[in-house]
Amino acid sequence: MFEVGSKVIHITPFRDALADFEIEAGVKYPKLKKIYTVRTLEYEAGIVLIRLVEIINPILNYLEGFSEAEFNAAHFAPLISDNTLSDTTFEEILTEIAEMELVNG
Repeated sequence: MFEVGSKVIHITPFRDALADFEIEAGVKYPKLKKIYTVRTLEYEAGIVLIRLVEIINPILNYLEGFSEAEFNAAHFAPLISDNTLSDTTFEEILTEIAEMELVNG
C-alpha cells in the first residue's frame, strides 16, 4: 500500500483518529486533507506505522521506549499524483466512511 517516498493524504478527522494517536506535548500531528511524503514505515502488531517527511518530531520516552512519534497508516490514503486518489483507494475510503457512519449512527 505505502512505501518510503510515497505521497499520501491524511483522510481521517483528528477527533476520529485521536484513539490511535498517543497525545504528547510538543508533538506535531498531521492535518486533515494535507498531502505528506512517507519518510519511514514500520510494522507493529499488524499495524502499519509511518513517519512523514514534512513532520519531524522530537524523540520522546513512550511506553515502548524512546522514539519519534509515528502515525497509523490507516488514517492516510495513497496518491497516484499530487492531487489524485486512485479509484480503488477512493472506493475504499467511501466504504470506510459508510461503515463509520453505521457504527456511529
